[in-house]
Amino acid sequence: MSPTPYLHYWSLGVEEQFYLLWPILFLLFFKAHRKLVLPLFAIATIFALWYTHIAAVNSFYLPFSRAWEFFAGIVVALLIPQAPRASKSLAIFGWVTVLLSVMFIGTDFAVPGITTLAPVVGSMAILIARSVFTWEPILAWFGELSFSIYLIHWPLVVIALSRYQGLGKITQSVIGVGSILIGYLISRFIEIPFRYRQKHLFSLRTWALSLAAIAAIVFTATNFTGATASNSKFSIDLSEPIIYHDRCHLDFGISIPPSPCIYGDLHSSTLVVLAGDSHAAQWFNALNSIAIKSHWKLLSLTKSSCPAAFLPTVRNGSADGSCAQWQRYIAARINSLKPSKVILTGYSEYQYSLVQSGSYPDLYAQGQLRFDRALGLPVSSIYYIEDSPHPVQSVVDCLSGNPSATARCNFPLTRSAATIAIKTALSSSGAHYMSFSGILCPRNICTALFAGHNAYRDGTHISVTTSTALSSELELSLK
Repeated sequence: MSPTPYLHYWSLGVEEQFYLLWPILFLLFFKAHRKLVLPLFAIATIFALWYTHIAAVNSFYLPFSRAWEFFAGIVVALLIPQAPRASKSLAIFGWVTVLLSVMFIGTDFAVPGITTLAPVVGSMAILIARSVFTWEPILAWFGELSFSIYLIHWPLVVIALSRYQGLGKITQSVIGVGSILIGYLISRFIEIPFRYRQKHLFSLRTWALSLAAIAAIVFTATNFTGATASNSKFSIDLSEPIIYHDRCHLDFGISIPPSPCIYGDLHSSTLVVLAGDSHAAQWFNALNSIAIKSHWKLLSLTKSSCPAAFLPTVRNGSADGSCAQWQRYIAARINSLKPSKVILTGYSEYQYSLVQSGSYPDLYAQGQLRFDRALGLPVSSIYYIEDSPHPVQSVVDCLSGNPSATARCNFPLTRSAATIAIKTALSSSGAHYMSFSGILCPRNICTALFAGHNAYRDGTHISVTTSTALSSELELSLK
């Protein structure tokens, strides 16, 4: 699915939760014992770094792992006296630190993490220094508008992403300028009048009733709109393979499956293995139905964002140790089990961040060959499924918006350089290379509908219905 235009509200939720809790804590504990804030700040920081390491996504959004950033400001306000005179050197250090953070801390780094300390420390230095530069009023002006700009910028990004494949520099610039302009208008004509005009000062009862009404509207809108929209021509399938729910499709940070992950005919002596990232997991339903029909025992070994290839990836700004460990683990396990067939595939239409530099297609292809050799199997037992075509937009969202003109959601077939390099390398090695692009994309146009349902369940993964419908074609290729 495409990102929701309300995703950025998470930060407002974190702020409001902290603002509700902190005054109570201050009155009960810290008003008389201000120095206790310092160990609380340290504990909150250590907790955030630890929690990010084990659950990066949850840590990004939850208030308890973001509280330390609020405590940093509280430490400055309560414990650090302002400099007796303006300290330009300290201010320069702070601004340089913040600027370098903006320039060099990208999405590959964990947030909140070690790198998050840089902008926080830099901001603390700016507050303590009390040195004002001539250009700071410009930032203060943006600060006055920041709330309105923040509210509008993400919906504009979501709208653009729903219409274009990626955002170029021109589109990003238009979104940036548009956010500032619309943010100014919202601040000037809505936010400021609402905050300061007497007629907008409501009683506590009115505020409570208003919030209750808004909550009821949001609840109704989010719970009673159809998540599986349908019409007379097609239906939407948003389900996931069962391996996502029984702990067999591993999440980030996990290297060893906690469950047996055996499917198909459990008593069969013929073992077949499915291995790879989530683009291998999307083929589980097809392969499981084949295993049941053919009396195969199926072992599923899949992990999010971790290809079944010796391709050292980067997660949260550093080498993904759990992925590398998992790659070694499944290679050794398959080698020891000696299955009849191994089905591999990966998200080669996407470029993972890698530890080493060089030509990405060549690194992926060579890493795939090394992994295949490590399995210790004859190449005739190794089957590789070419990665599914990459939609230019969310197929589900497009179908929902165009139920009577589904052809608008079709997209042209393209192949990445990595996909082509893997095909060349594996075809030369003697392994079986299977492609279903001709079925999904007749005449090089990929259809948004397949077997009466959405071909994709989200931005990149084929739906369970599509996987199941392709089982007969996959069975022919395997036999």
